[in-house]
Amino acid sequence: MISGAVKKCYWTLALLAMVGGMIHSVCVLTRAYISYPVSVDITVQQEKQLDFPAVTVCNMSPVKKSALQAASAKRRKKRASPNRKFRPVCTLTLFSPLKQ
Repeated sequence: MISGAVKKCYWTLALLAMVGGMIHSVCVLTRAYISYPVSVDITVQQEKQLDFPAVTVCNMSPVKKSALQAASAKRRKKRASPNRKFRPVCTLTLFSPLKQ
């Protein structure tokens, strides 16, 4: 069997070799990246009049305006009818405790 000190030495050398390889790769890639020429051409122009951008306002509501208007008209008709019976909007239900 291999002793603990030998394993520790092996893993230390392996780690150092991998870190060295990574540093070498980063240096090579950085040199290759920097070696390409850079060309920047900027021109500034001032426009006397700018075109107004197109603007669209979207209603994200899933309710259709036509359906809402139809329901509102139906409700108004019901309120206006003379023989309308009274219906409560809210109902209250009371519960009695259970008998044992």
